Amino acid sequence: MLILRTSDKNRKSFNGFQWPESGPVEAPDWDPEPRCGHGLHGLAEGRGEWWMLDWAPDAVWQVVEVNDASVVDLGDKIKFPRGNVIYSGDRDGAFKLLAGDKDVREWVCEDPSRAYGYALYVDKEPRDDTRAAACVGPKWAYAYADNMDEKPRDYTRAAACLDPKSAYLYAYYVDVKPRDDTRAAACRDPEWAYTYALNVDEKPRDDTRAAACLDPEWAYTYALNVDEKPRDDTRAAACGDPEWENAYNVKLHGKH
Repeated sequence: MLILRTSDKNRKSFNGFQWPESGPVEAPDWDPEPRCGHGLHGLAEGRGEWWMLDWAPDAVWQVVEVNDASVVDLGDKIKFPRGNVIYSGDRDGAFKLLAGDKDVREWVCEDPSRAYGYALYVDKEPRDDTRAAACVGPKWAYAYADNMDEKPRDYTRAAACLDPKSAYLYAYYVDVKPRDDTRAAACRDPEWAYTYALNVDEKPRDDTRAAACLDPEWAYTYALNVDEKPRDDTRAAACGDPEWENAYNVKLHGKH
């Protein structure tokens, strides 16, 4: 696996770790637990959150060859115990190495996170190809609409609606109003149904309440912050877990 990463002009990472220009590199404090720190970090094949890269003009871009089996996935980046630095130089050189025989833009558009990052940091403007590629992933479709298009589009909204959280974020930050499609998508998850009711609809509805009631915690939270009163349905849902049954009784009935 090839890992994309950056260092400052002296090839030092934010914690002062000194990266070699080439050759073997190993973390002195390796811990395989899936949490940030205690390892070497980067983006697997350039996938993930590009804001974590150093975009200063004098930053050193590096490509590190790593054993796939040693990689720990942290969601928006990965960490690994050791690797072999095969490139240190500018951004374009790193991209060309990762792209291999492909055109860089073609390589970028094979992954939604890369497409969004390239649009934001390299193109610095929306384009049809990066938008289409970003829309393969709901999170990146929302981010593209919010930060690149800076306006709603049916295409990006439909892609965002494939994920409840992204649908909520699209409604709140991009549409800036409720819609049936974003609400229905948010209602596929109790947390985001509740959050949609609280921050987008700004009122209770039977559909968002019913979705929130699929989980005791969110049934209680809906009753407390959206309905602002007890109801048989939210009470019954909250009673599915002793912790939230107790919270419901204390906060909404004033008794243990």
